[in-house]
Parts: sequence; C-alpha cells; structure tokens
Amino acid sequence: GIRSWLFELAGQRVLARIRNIVFVAIVKQDIKFFDVSRTGELTSRISSDTSKIQDAVTVDLSMMSRYTLQIIGSIIFM
Repeated sequence: GIRSWLFELAGQRVLARIRNIVFVAIVKQDIKFFDVSRTGELTSRISSDTSKIQDAVTVDLSMMSRYTLQIIGSIIFM
C-alpha cells in the first residue's frame, strides 16, 4: 500500500509539473497559433496526454518495481 501511495504521489507531482510547463509554452504562443488551433482542442489534448503519462509513471513503474523485487526475492530464496 505504501509503495502504491508513494508512486501515486510522485505521479501527481510529475503530472503537475508537466501541465505547468505545457501551459506556459501554450500561453507564450503568438495569436496566429490560436487562430489555427482551437482552445478546447488544446485543453482536451493536454488532459488526455497527461493522463496517459500519469498512468505510465504511477501504475507501470509501480508494477515494474514490484515484479523486480519479487524476482530478486525469488532468486535469493532459491
């Protein structure tokens, strides 16, 4: 449970940093950029992409560390 909670916390922090960096980059664009790209499309894209990154950081890394420790423990036990 602690491992899962720590990875979730780390994932939330990474996700907040990524959203902040992307938002600042979008705000710095010229007005022409917003004429071509719709704002709703941009926010939807940011939301979906960052949620995929969050899943990769939290769930995938957590499971990888769990299985790695299980393999090491099994080898030591044998």
